Amino acid sequence: MSKLIGIMALFVFANFLYAGTVTLTGSCYHQINSNMIYFNISNSGNDTAYNPHIIPFIQNVKTNETSYIMSNIPPGGTDTVNITMENITANGSYGDYFLVAYQQGSSVFTATFPCLITFGKAAESQLLLSYVESYSRGNYTINVTATNAGTSPVQANFSLILPPGISHSRDVSNVYIKPFEVHNALFNVYFNGSADTSYSGAVVANYNANGTNFAAMTNIVLASVATGQHKTDYTILIYAIVIIIIVVLVLRIILVRMKGKKA
Repeated sequence: MSKLIGIMALFVFANFLYAGTVTLTGSCYHQINSNMIYFNISNSGNDTAYNPHIIPFIQNVKTNETSYIMSNIPPGGTDTVNITMENITANGSYGDYFLVAYQQGSSVFTATFPCLITFGKAAESQLLLSYVESYSRGNYTINVTATNAGTSPVQANFSLILPPGISHSRDVSNVYIKPFEVHNALFNVYFNGSADTSYSGAVVANYNANGTNFAAMTNIVLASVATGQHKTDYTILIYAIVIIIIVVLVLRIILVRMKGKKA
């Protein structure tokens, strides 16, 4: 009887204390005059990302496939897709991205990996970007600061790259920024995801000069300050339940042994 209870306890521990995570990191590589782009993804979590689908969003080009399927990515694993681009009309630098959809257990997750890609010739933006993020009740405010470090004015457009399901206020367009002037663009992000999940994205500022596109990009992470507290409360609850189960099992073992001695 005590052995059976011990096995049950181990089963309870396994179910309560194990929570697998998938942590993906994506990067891209592209030579300016090449029609090939390489997207690499790795998993530093402790669970496997199953059936990952890679969907490229690259402006002013056509890819040989609309989506690419990788093999399963186990913990510590990595994989790369080679993407051939056709009908390239892009000229300059662009803030593009790759969308990754994968399975973990019975759930499907998506992740976005921004990528700054240059075509034709080097096109380094004269805009420098930074941002400050604040969080309140599931919503974010992203205050973007753009500094014109060049000697000519630019007419810039600001936008966000975020995973599907995360909505935000409209892009900020036609912002005139003089040389050495600082401009702020404000975005409100409405977060509908899990409080225990962080999402990556980017802020992009585009402008055009003499037929060449210039893009400045800075990566962002949506991770609420309440997430840690939420996880802490959840962990305490799990430990409390486990302790109660252990106490009940121990008491049951004691009662069984006491009955055995009386018999």
